[in-house]
Amino acid sequence: MHITLRQLQVFLAIVHEGSLAGAAEALHLTKPAVSMALRTLEGGLGRPLFDRVRNRLRLNSNGQALLPMADEIITRAKSVEALFDSEDLVSTLNIGASVTIGNHLLPKMLVAARGQSLRLSASIRNTSALVDAIEHFELDFALVEGSVSSESVVVEPWRTDRMCVVSATDHPLATLSHVGPEDLADNDWILREFGSGSREQFDRLLAPELPSWRHCLTLETSEAIINAVRANLGLSLLSEIAVADAIAQNCLVKLPMQAFPDRQLSLVYHRDKHMTPALQSALSFFRNWQISQS
Repeated sequence: MHITLRQLQVFLAIVHEGSLAGAAEALHLTKPAVSMALRTLEGGLGRPLFDRVRNRLRLNSNGQALLPMADEIITRAKSVEALFDSEDLVSTLNIGASVTIGNHLLPKMLVAARGQSLRLSASIRNTSALVDAIEHFELDFALVEGSVSSESVVVEPWRTDRMCVVSATDHPLATLSHVGPEDLADNDWILREFGSGSREQFDRLLAPELPSWRHCLTLETSEAIINAVRANLGLSLLSEIAVADAIAQNCLVKLPMQAFPDRQLSLVYHRDKHMTPALQSALSFFRNWQISQS
């Protein structure tokens, strides 16, 4: 049995892209070349790595077993290349952040990371999309605000945050000294999409307490929701981190309600991820980062 780096690259690309055509485009190869590399790899291993279902490839248990090892081998190979490439002595890490963290904390962290010789490529997605990317070794680690139930992912407590209900400054509720669930009834609500940490918090903490409510709009960023609430299109439940600036600038009002419980923000990575020195350094930096550093 002879396994090549190219075969493992093709295998990982198929997992990441979800198809032979996508893998071919990502690797700048022809689709027949990708198909041949996969067949050769599966032939050498003596078992299939994907189930073929209606002309689609689905990673099976054999492929799941190979995935972390293939990722480690390719990561180590890239480290060898970087070691002897004078123009790229530090490999780039792919990190992710859920929307609230990504929009309001990540820029400050990236500025602070400049002085740590960390080379980072960041993407912002909702929590479920980030966990899926971690599971498929597309990201080295991520910072998330939603719950994570994947058995293949390590979840470390990172920071805490708290949700609050916000309104426009001229909303009738903005003048009350105390707001309860009964006051929130029959209002329009602007919410994040399913899969986001903020939507999870609304469905778990607030929706069961409201006698009645109307879902009027779904938006995929906190900034869009802040602007919609500011225009008096409805109320929203958002992170205190996300609305701090808007409240300080008197663009929104945080309604005076009984405080919601703190929610956990987490640092997540695949439990089988190979810990390169660069990754260990980055994890240590993000674990210890404080807002006062920025």
